[in-house]
Amino acid sequence: MLQASKQASKQASKQASKQASKQASKQASKQASKQASKQASKQASRVMFIKRALLSLIPLLGVSILVVFIVNEAWLRAHFADEARVELARIAATTAFTESAYDDAIRVLNTLLEGERLQEFLRDGGSTHREKLAQDFLEAAQMTAHFDQIRFIDAKGFEQIRVNNNAGAPAIVARPELQNKFSRSYFHEAIGLPAGQTYLSPVDLNIEHGEIETPFKPMLRLAAPVDDAQGVRRGVLVLNMLYGPFLEAIDRRNALRTDDGILMMLNRDGYWLKSDKPEDEWGFMLGKPARTFQHDFPKEWPVIAAKDNGVIEDRNGLFVFDTLRMRDHEQQNLKVVSWVSMPHLRGESLLQKYKLGFVVILLLLITTTVLVVHNRVGREIAAAEVAEKKLRLESIIEGTRTGTWEWNVATGEVKVNHHWAYMLGYNLAELDRFSMAAWQKMVHPEDLAVSKELLEKHFAGMLPNYESDLRVQHKDGRWVWMHSRGRVMSRMRDGSPKMMLGTYKDISQRKLVEAQMQHVAHHDNLTGLPNRALLDDRLHQILLTARREKTRFALVYIDLDEFKPVNDNYGHAIGDELLRQAARRMLDCVRASDTVARVGGDEFVAVLARIQHKDDAQAVTEKMRAVLADPFMLDGIEVKISSSIGIAIYPEHGEDEEALSINADAAMYRAKKGGRNQVQMAEMSS
Repeated sequence: MLQASKQASKQASKQASKQASKQASKQASKQASKQASKQASKQASRVMFIKRALLSLIPLLGVSILVVFIVNEAWLRAHFADEARVELARIAATTAFTESAYDDAIRVLNTLLEGERLQEFLRDGGSTHREKLAQDFLEAAQMTAHFDQIRFIDAKGFEQIRVNNNAGAPAIVARPELQNKFSRSYFHEAIGLPAGQTYLSPVDLNIEHGEIETPFKPMLRLAAPVDDAQGVRRGVLVLNMLYGPFLEAIDRRNALRTDDGILMMLNRDGYWLKSDKPEDEWGFMLGKPARTFQHDFPKEWPVIAAKDNGVIEDRNGLFVFDTLRMRDHEQQNLKVVSWVSMPHLRGESLLQKYKLGFVVILLLLITTTVLVVHNRVGREIAAAEVAEKKLRLESIIEGTRTGTWEWNVATGEVKVNHHWAYMLGYNLAELDRFSMAAWQKMVHPEDLAVSKELLEKHFAGMLPNYESDLRVQHKDGRWVWMHSRGRVMSRMRDGSPKMMLGTYKDISQRKLVEAQMQHVAHHDNLTGLPNRALLDDRLHQILLTARREKTRFALVYIDLDEFKPVNDNYGHAIGDELLRQAARRMLDCVRASDTVARVGGDEFVAVLARIQHKDDAQAVTEKMRAVLADPFMLDGIEVKISSSIGIAIYPEHGEDEEALSINADAAMYRAKKGGRNQVQMAEMSS
């Protein structure tokens, strides 16, 4: 019984254990299956989320990339425009400096050509006149450091007079050191020109004794034919202008640049006169015909060669160019080109500054905000670069002490720098609200109309630049001569000017020198009286007035009797003083509207304007004869002379200059033959 009970208990326990094990296994399996299902669901959700995110983000990413590209290209366009404006200003400073020096050289050459001393040297070639003409050359060379040589070469090619710069210490070259320049091209070009024309050589390297001078000396030569009073070709006047300082100025500007840009100068054939590679320069003289701008930039050169100025933007970069004008010699014009490479320009783009991935992620997070911020940052960067370059340009201008002005043509507002204000006695604060109307009140009335006319021609495109010499009133009331130069930098949609920039340069000293040289060219050095050239001009003007108004005037020829014995007995110093005192006595006998001129050693001519009767001329000339017959005290020596005077009346004794001169001269010789110390009236003209 007990045994049966134990057996039954064992059996029940075994079954319960199996049942519990099965239950536990079933529950574990369910738990594992549930966990696996949950994990699979989460994975599927992640995949779905990623798919949906990608489907949402791909269009947004595409739009973002497109927006970034558009913004970047727009920023680059603005950057290109700002770069071009700065480069135009930089080139304008270079061309203004060079063209001003060239204009000064033309004025000096013309002044020397018109001078009386050149004709005096051609008449007799004596050592005295040679020395005087050489002194004129020396004074002209001392006016500016840009002149290397001033020479007079005779018709056979021999140098007769030469002044060398000598590194800033001009000196007259001794005659044994003068050379024959018959073989030089500038001599042949100039000797064959019609009178009054000027030959301008290309800019090249100086040649001495048949070889290129070293170190290299860039040179520009101006040459003009010289005729004597009879119209015979006697030689050429040559002015060598040092071109090195202008090329060195380009080097200095390049050294100040921080944008990897290059400022270059080219001749009309595209050869480099100034490059960032010295080995490329002067290829046309050094046997390097392939070293040209066209060789390196074949697509850009035809545009630069054909147009006066402009901007080229292509895969090679940004080219800003202008023409350096040689007034009246356009065939020798030069090109100034500023080049910034495209890798450099694109190297400053937004995509390079901020990596693309960062930009895209930022755009995904806050697309609209990022676009606005980056656009604003781009503008601020562009503005900062423009401000930096403007400051750099202002530093260059500061170094040259040049006055600058900016004129808003639409509003009339004018902004000037402190040099402009200082030249006219103001401080900048006094010109805070300056305007074009205020500027016009400061300009001399005689110059204002000319300035307005030149401005209108520039506005209309008839002139590439505005340039004018004008007098501007200083704060203390005096007039200051200024050279004003400018250019329209931007226009309105209708083509009218919007903004104009320019410079002011004080040229008062130059005007003073020109006036002095003009006086020397038209007045006798000894007596200060008008010379033959000025007399002829005044006689012509008086004749035109008399014909128009039907009035009369007298032409008077005066010859000093017994002047030669005074020179022979007492010397030239006494003779010269006698001529000066005689001139003053004759001037005291005439009115301010009359003219007394010295035309020869002891020969004088007077023009008595607006006389009523012959007796008026007779009375004035008798007074002259009487005062000239009075004794002269010359360095303690009493000297007596007399005069023979001939009178011709317009229109009775002639209706033109030639007839009046012939009759007055004939009357003077009748006075001499009649015993001297008398006045003779011309005989009636037939």
